[in-house]
Parts: sequence; C-alpha cells; structure tokens
Amino acid sequence: VPGADAELRARPGGGAGGEDGGGVRRVHVTAERTEFAFTVPYEGLVPGVWDLWLRPAGDAGPVVRLARLLDDVADKNPVFTFPRARVRTPQGPVEAGPYYTRDNDLSLTVSPLDADA
Repeated sequence: VPGADAELRARPGGGAGGEDGGGVRRVHVTAERTEFAFTVPYEGLVPGVWDLWLRPAGDAGPVVRLARLLDDVADKNPVFTFPRARVRTPQGPVEAGPYYTRDNDLSLTVSPLDADA
C-alpha cells in the first residue's frame, strides 16, 4: 500500500520518552501483495520499550497493533524468540530486539550497555 508506515511508540513508564509524546518514530513500509516489511533503525531509538503499530494508509487511515494471531500458540513469548543486536547510539551502546508481549503483540526493547560493550 503506498504511503504505509510502521509506527514505533514509546511505552509510557517504559522509558524512551513516552509520557510527553516525543517517543514516536515512523519507518517506511514496503508491501507486495499480502506481505509487508520494514526495517527499524535501532540507532535512532533511546532505551526503553517500544510498541509496534502499522498505519496501512499513512496518517489518514487506521492504526493497527502488530501481532501474530493466526496460529495455535497461545503464549508466543517463550516460543518465538528473536536475536538481539548491539549498536552504538548517541546515548551510548545499546542492545535491541523484538519480542512478543503477554498479549502476543509485537514490541521491542532497547537496553543500555556498559560503554565497554
């Protein structure tokens, strides 16, 4: 869908500036037929918890929480794990990666590391 974006929202209380509304980032989505993809630049995120949303029609359309629903796995968090990446940011080195929440929604964490990491 032309104009589609993925939206990363800092979770209030999870760090990343979610309380003041400054914790929102958008990335472009590419789509082909029924599949879509996007890349999250971890370097641009401050430490905290970020929830992932899809805006299939950009600003004008609905906002849909990214989740996995069409399978037989009731609790995805311990079953589906993703690798974490270590990157350097203006705030220092961090480790970042996606995970499934208790509600089977997709989020990511950005955790600070020691400067020697």
